[in-house]
Amino acid sequence: MYSQKRLKKNFFAFTRRGACHQSMIYKTETLLKLGGFNDKYLICADFDSVLKILNAGKAYRLNLLLSKIEPGGGADKNLKFVILERQRVRRNQIVPFFWILIGIPWTILALAKLLARKAFLKVKLNDRA
Repeated sequence: MYSQKRLKKNFFAFTRRGACHQSMIYKTETLLKLGGFNDKYLICADFDSVLKILNAGKAYRLNLLLSKIEPGGGADKNLKFVILERQRVRRNQIVPFFWILIGIPWTILALAKLLARKAFLKVKLNDRA
């Protein structure tokens, strides 16, 4: 027996909580009907497709383990690029008012967090020397 919880587009768009895109299962015809993967996104084409699918209908989170992921993939190697590209996806998928109200501050905070993390790690490495 498993439990299910409905996924909501805007919640997933900003938190990516509630679902692991590597474990998402959907019909090929659904993806093709929505335009397939958008290759103008170098890293976030899957994120764009997930938001399209969430927008098109009901999607649920099942309480099942379908994949195990490890850090260190392409998205982890250039976080600034990923943050900015993900924001391009959000800007194209979300109602303009919501994008201005939430999306722009979200981008600024994400980039600030990235800079703070780099500065912290630099200080930590200098302390070890």
